[in-house]
Amino acid sequence: MTITPLIVGQFEVRLLDKTNPKELEDVQRMRYQEIVLEYNKDNLNEKGTDYSPYDQYCDHIIAIDKETNEIVGTYRVMQKHHVEPLGGFLTEEEYDITALKQSPYPILELGRAVVKKEYRGSIVLKLIWKFLLQYVEANQIRFLFGTASFHGTDPTVYQNGLAFLYHNYLIDNEYCPKAIGETSGPMNRLGLAEVDPQKALEEIPPLIKGYLAMGAKVGDGYFVDIPFNSVDVFIFLDLLNFNETFVKRLIK
Repeated sequence: MTITPLIVGQFEVRLLDKTNPKELEDVQRMRYQEIVLEYNKDNLNEKGTDYSPYDQYCDHIIAIDKETNEIVGTYRVMQKHHVEPLGGFLTEEEYDITALKQSPYPILELGRAVVKKEYRGSIVLKLIWKFLLQYVEANQIRFLFGTASFHGTDPTVYQNGLAFLYHNYLIDNEYCPKAIGETSGPMNRLGLAEVDPQKALEEIPPLIKGYLAMGAKVGDGYFVDIPFNSVDVFIFLDLLNFNETFVKRLIK
């Protein structure tokens, strides 16, 4: 599969070159600095990289600053054939997605979304999403899914945000997954009438708000990832229900 690189100004967005091990190492090093340590500064390792066995099988979208030749953003994307050697998607460690995997439509797991701090106010994330939509179209994907995180491991801190998501954005079809495992729990500890909408919006992280703006819905329940120091929620995007206004603005 060949997708033409996206070049805008000083930035180039393309798929990682799997024949170039340095590119993958640079991606893993950036993820370590910008995700792993940002969520848990004590989650150290000697190599200083965010290694995952999934990395060698999946595709990575990367954004490069051509002025410095540095990778400044990335998104990991995994199709069914990518994860067959590993037995399943990474999301399955936290959610039962059996129904989603059995759907007749092509699906894509999104993960490890990161943009370097100094580029977060730039167009890098927008360009990554624009390229992702080209990737999705080329592979005829319908469903996008993955997890997104609240910082910390205490879900009660986010009870308004979690309940707000549950009552307003719960997946309303047969593909709705449920959180599994000892550290999972219900998002609806507060009833709809008990939710403070202002507090909820303050608690929900920007990335999750961005997904909601695209038309995303959430799964049933949260999962506390203790090593990563996060409270995770399941994110689901059906491209047939995408926010067209948002997408048009994104691809301009």
